[in-house]
Amino acid sequence: MGFFLLLAVLLSRGVLENAVGKNAAYAVQLGVIVAFTFLLLVAGGPRPRTGRTWILPVAYVFVLVALISAWASLSIQGIDYFWQYLLVTFFYVATLVVYSLIDFDVMRRIAVGPVLALLGLALVGVAFAQQYGGFTSLPGGDLGTFGSLLRPASLTGSFLHYPIAASLIVFLLLGIGEQRRKRIYWLVAAIVALGVVTSLSRSGMVILLVGLFCGVALIPTLSRRFRAVCALFLGGSVLLFFLPAGPLLDRFTSIFDAGGSGNTIRIEVWTSVIDLWAASPILVGSHTGQFTNVTSNTSGFGGQVAESGVLQMLVSFGVIGLVAYYALMVGTLSALRRQPPWFIAGAIGGIAQSAVYQSIEVLPFMVLFALFPMIASANTPVTPGSHRSLKIHPRKNLG
Repeated sequence: MGFFLLLAVLLSRGVLENAVGKNAAYAVQLGVIVAFTFLLLVAGGPRPRTGRTWILPVAYVFVLVALISAWASLSIQGIDYFWQYLLVTFFYVATLVVYSLIDFDVMRRIAVGPVLALLGLALVGVAFAQQYGGFTSLPGGDLGTFGSLLRPASLTGSFLHYPIAASLIVFLLLGIGEQRRKRIYWLVAAIVALGVVTSLSRSGMVILLVGLFCGVALIPTLSRRFRAVCALFLGGSVLLFFLPAGPLLDRFTSIFDAGGSGNTIRIEVWTSVIDLWAASPILVGSHTGQFTNVTSNTSGFGGQVAESGVLQMLVSFGVIGLVAYYALMVGTLSALRRQPPWFIAGAIGGIAQSAVYQSIEVLPFMVLFALFPMIASANTPVTPGSHRSLKIHPRKNLG
């Protein structure tokens, strides 16, 4: 029950926003995540993963550099509203550290697969109802880009957040399907992937494309790789046959076109951000809190966006902060090295996509990304020597 509540709240900001308002909805989400993590640490049978002692020093480096960056932003740029973004970023760092460093025995008694399948189908079902059924009770949809064709927010409260969170769920389901040898998870993954594609989100498409390419490349045997390629080709052909090719195909091809819809503006923003970074202390940056939606969402100050997680880190925390933060994300990826390739592929897709959209500040995306090792290990028995003992309290069932 605890895991279901965590993911349900994480993916349902739109529902919460209708009930208590946007800022309060974020507060509820953060509270549930913190409470769940605390319960796991106290009663979840925590076991440190071996070979991961480098994670904490990297986190310490990032925190130190971020504090220096905040001071530089205040001193040089007069930015005194940095603290909201700083605290949110520290929260993501802590989440990445906890879930990449520690395995939790209790997760092996929780049905993570059915929970993800149910919530994935709920996301797509609500999105389809918004796009084709006229369902308008939840906020965050977008009609401005394509006129009468809605870009749905589903339960998440944002048409930008829904597809990137759903894309990660696709690869979690594919990985669980391989672990459990149950094709039903692959079928649900295909349905969720269909929802991502029909949402017309290029960010979601990038995660799917990069993830599927990496997943096939990482499959260990040639015969299985060939079958995967055939299945993807067949699925893509069916998708193109049944879906309206016009806006969908145009949206897909615009990913690779510098002059495509929105890309010209995005490139101009990237150029401007790089110029600002080059004129600042390049190692630590001096624009902390300026290029993020976190500032405008929490303080009302009209912040800007970098249109790239990489550039957001660079202009906010400089080269050192950028390298340290992405090293922590790679730490999550490295915690999956003994898991099915679809988990690894999904994490790679998420990291790659953050170069073209500031997904590193999106709550459902970052928390789902951080949870990859915990979810992947839920169907994996503990092997002798794979963990050290960590005694906190007797474990309890949190399911």
